[in-house]
Amino acid sequence: MSVALRPTPMGSIAVGGVPARHAVPVGDGAEVSLSALVQPWRRHWRAVAVALGLAWAAVGATVLQPREYSASIALAAVPNPKTAALSGGISALLAAGQTGGLQATPRFVAALLGMRGVMLGVAELPATPGRAEKVIEVVARRPRARIAPGEIEPAMREVVTNDVDKNTGIVTLTVTLRDSAVARRTALAVTAAAESQYRLVSRAQAAQQRLATAERVDSAARQLRRAEERLADFIAGHRAYAAYADATIERTRIERDVANANVVNTQALQDREQAIAHELEDTPALAVVDGVPATLVPTPRHLAIKGFLASALALCAVGAWLFVRGEFAAPRDRRGEAFA
Repeated sequence: MSVALRPTPMGSIAVGGVPARHAVPVGDGAEVSLSALVQPWRRHWRAVAVALGLAWAAVGATVLQPREYSASIALAAVPNPKTAALSGGISALLAAGQTGGLQATPRFVAALLGMRGVMLGVAELPATPGRAEKVIEVVARRPRARIAPGEIEPAMREVVTNDVDKNTGIVTLTVTLRDSAVARRTALAVTAAAESQYRLVSRAQAAQQRLATAERVDSAARQLRRAEERLADFIAGHRAYAAYADATIERTRIERDVANANVVNTQALQDREQAIAHELEDTPALAVVDGVPATLVPTPRHLAIKGFLASALALCAVGAWLFVRGEFAAPRDRRGEAFA
């Protein structure tokens, strides 16, 4: 088989019509030239154009979607004043459990904001005053009759989020919706529902503490009564005795028991009064650090970043398709036949 060799404009030799400067070297450790990588893309430029067009069309579709608004409110947990002045250590923890009750820590507040009862309660509220539409209808974008009960909580969690700053302990609640008025109202409603839930739990705990301290008061009162009766019986039976007789020691022991029982009874009464006061108090658990602004700014769409990522993904998909077709493989069989 004869091979036609002819000079090319650049002075290289063409083999079988393929310029040598564009040929891919054959053998182990061969390097692929840049033109060999670009040629498949140039041959299938229509597929590249279609992929990029679809990617840009998907990004452009986001422009047609309504803008979303985020209503954010910064909250801080209010510490219990009964335990704020306690020193650290195990003794402080024990005292906090007995007198302070439930503590509004940032993590606990964040858990309250995302509780199932809070989400379901806010979802059934009116979206805005004077409208029959509910919050869940705005969130799910369909009538209430078409929303299954199991879809309410997941839908609310998609638009209601919270985050805790580890350095400052500030809890940020964010509600993102297409309606700015509903987003603002929902953020305030979630905050109020979480605080109401905290008060309910705190009062329930205080009620249990009151019942427990009432039993302590009854027991301490009975012990004090028995000690006083012993002292009265001793005085009635020992009207006169020597200063250093055994009766003196017995009276001292009985008086000490009376004093101890009186201390226990006094402490039990104080604990019961504190439990009653804690049950009746209305101390807020949340303090608003930064409220919802009067005018909400639409959330940015980041079209440039989305366009870049969509274009990169489209090119990767086309490149994978070309690789599967074998467009980047070196034509070894054809060159072998040319030099044979």
